[in-house]
Amino acid sequence: PIQGLLDQIDQRKFEVKNYLYVLVILLETFVGKVADLFELVGERSDQIVTMLVKSINNKMNKNHSESLNKILREINSLENLLSKGYQSLSTINLLVGFYEQNDDEHQENYVIKNIDIVKKDVHSLLKHGEYLSQKLSFHLQSTLGLINIEQTQIVKMFTVLAMVFLPPTLIASIYGMNFKFMPELNTVCLLYTSDA
Repeated sequence: PIQGLLDQIDQRKFEVKNYLYVLVILLETFVGKVADLFELVGERSDQIVTMLVKSINNKMNKNHSESLNKILREINSLENLLSKGYQSLSTINLLVGFYEQNDDEHQENYVIKNIDIVKKDVHSLLKHGEYLSQKLSFHLQSTLGLINIEQTQIVKMFTVLAMVFLPPTLIASIYGMNFKFMPELNTVCLLYTSDA
């Protein structure tokens, strides 16, 4: 990431009068990188929607559970990227605030104007990040809902099987008890003795 940042700075033509110009260029480049990161998260978030729709349509497929696990891993990695972007923006915001409070004597029009642009960009990106976070949260809830439905269907199947085997189990357990007096016992014994 650092090398990519340096390459991006190398490609730009700018005139450096003092250290503040370097600060502004670095801040603009960092904010641009975070914007690229958020754009990537947005694109991959849209791909998750497609994966969820395919997963719903292929519920009977044996790879259904595997695809849901893949979606969960993807959401987790996107949340991780988003949190790193938030941390970067928060750091830039603190840095800009610190600069504005403590460097009154060196302020120039170019620096003031570009610092204001960086502040507005950071504010916009933080709002966009909140939207992306809500979107990923919705995808996570949808995926967990699909997993819950799948588990409910499995439990339903076991419940039906248990109900099918309940009457024979009940009869076997009643006749398997060791009672001294059982009305049918004499009848069964008489049938066996008469056959003999």
